[in-house]
Amino acid sequence: MILAELGQDAEVVLAEVPDDTTAARVRFPGSPTIRVDGKDIVPEETTEPYGLSCHIYSTASGVSGLPEMEAIRRGVQRNVE
Repeated sequence: MILAELGQDAEVVLAEVPDDTTAARVRFPGSPTIRVDGKDIVPEETTEPYGLSCHIYSTASGVSGLPEMEAIRRGVQRNVE
């Protein structure tokens, strides 16, 4: 939806992170993580630990398990320009 709004014709790839070893190798801060060309759309607040956990986002209404749509939009714009 956001990609279409921004006029981006991009392939969306879902990547499986099956274990903590893989999570550390790909620097996976938890699920969900959204990346554009390998860059996290919401810059990581910490660099570790990486692993199979929930990715917590700071939002206007407190902490959440999902980033706000506007944060996704800004992150996509920042990473495709």
